Amino acid sequence: MLSGSKVAEVVYDFTQHCFIGEKSGEPVDIAVEEGLFDVLASGPLTLLEVHQLIPSQRRLLKDLLTQYIMFLEMNRGLPLPSTFLKDSSKTQLGAELLEYICENKWPFPQMLPKHAHKNS
Repeated sequence: MLSGSKVAEVVYDFTQHCFIGEKSGEPVDIAVEEGLFDVLASGPLTLLEVHQLIPSQRRLLKDLLTQYIMFLEMNRGLPLPSTFLKDSSKTQLGAELLEYICENKWPFPQMLPKHAHKNS
């Protein structure tokens, strides 16, 4: 079994490689959420593919991964299957991890700017 802290470490490393040095000037645009989750569902996701996303999807992905890092750090002992990080590294997120993200969506939707909330 893997723990939440190990998964958080991998997601953090990937995020650092994707977004290091980038300013977050682009506002969150929840309208691109469906397209972003379609990209994630087709996983795995490489650094190159992240850099090819449109800026609003990149911004939304950065917020999504940041929320998952926080969620996993808050739940360090969360038991996850030993295969959960298969094909995941600092340069790629694997399909099993991305499936989990697509299924669970936003761990902290209340952290999205109020104007960005989608009516559900």
